Amino acid sequence: MVVLIKVYNLLMKFFVILIIASLLFVSQNVYADAPSKPSRVYIKDKQLFIRKRLSDGSLDTPKPYLIKGLTWLPATSPPDNGPNPYDPSETVPYGLFFDWPGRYPQGHVVFIHWLRSQHLEYLSDISLMRRMNINTVRIYTDFGDDPTVYKKILDEFYRNDIMVIMTIASSRYDIDNA
Repeated sequence: MVVLIKVYNLLMKFFVILIIASLLFVSQNVYADAPSKPSRVYIKDKQLFIRKRLSDGSLDTPKPYLIKGLTWLPATSPPDNGPNPYDPSETVPYGLFFDWPGRYPQGHVVFIHWLRSQHLEYLSDISLMRRMNINTVRIYTDFGDDPTVYKKILDEFYRNDIMVIMTIASSRYDIDNA
């Protein structure tokens, strides 16, 4: 009986090591760089199809795609006050972001500035979406002017197998100024 217990314990240690090694191998593959080109989406006979872009840049075989999605605005409740978009050393009231005569900066300017700082907690949101079996997200706002921020967020969606419908202009100013 003692020999069986020792063999059992030895086998359990072996399986634990095997599982840890497998997880390390999978985690290295899961966190590979996301592709730099988009996937391909098309409609055929009233059915949406997708050809996902693989990390090596190639496209996989077309598959029917059923959107299980949501819209995402990575923002919390705004503070009463925050940095002035034109002078970050100055604090201005945020309030409800309304525009009114004499307000400087106007509410919509403060709102866009505040929204661009709200993507910082995206990791917890993306993992929650994945657990909800979300496969598509429409993003309501942009993430500012830094391309590395976009890459981090979009790569994280890719790693969680979530497709993104990206807003590329969040204000009239963005549209007018390309």
